[in-house]
Amino acid sequence: TWAGILATAPCTDITSITHTSITDAEMIGKELMMVTGITMTPAQYEAEIASQESRMGSFYKVIPHQVADAIGYTVTKVTERREPIIYDEPIFCKLLERDIVPGECAGTRIVAEVHTQEGLTINAHIELRIFREGEKENMIWEVEGKPSLKVSVDRTDAGYFTAASMFNRIPDVIDAEPGLQPISKLGLMRHSALI
Repeated sequence: TWAGILATAPCTDITSITHTSITDAEMIGKELMMVTGITMTPAQYEAEIASQESRMGSFYKVIPHQVADAIGYTVTKVTERREPIIYDEPIFCKLLERDIVPGECAGTRIVAEVHTQEGLTINAHIELRIFREGEKENMIWEVEGKPSLKVSVDRTDAGYFTAASMFNRIPDVIDAEPGLQPISKLGLMRHSALI
């Protein structure tokens, strides 16, 4: 969220914002990895993940929604769809100790769109999947406007990245006003390296 907010800071005009993120599903642990639909057939995926609120449903659309809200836009519509990622070649899954074969789901792609009253649209394409050899996790925010810019963050351990981000937010949550608060209202997250 904060990378997207910060990417817009130098802009005097914003035409569109695109967020992409690719996470190695094996790095989030076996239980969470399985929530992404890994090993499901396309029909199972459609029934259990795509067509209804699954355990991972509606979570990721919050990211572009919070960015739009934090930078002052009025959100009018938010959509999200989930798609199975299916490779045309077998790919080995270390956590399951077997190949994910063609026809089996190797992860999930979340496609979210946030529309605003002011005409700005934020598109998000987020993938949680088994990685091919040589692939790396990354998160990118691209802003089209004046100036146009791109912020890219390479990660090496999504599970630790997520857990540490939540841990480092504890002081902000304790100090927050009562009730639900958007992340943008908590201020910049700070490291805990010196604690």
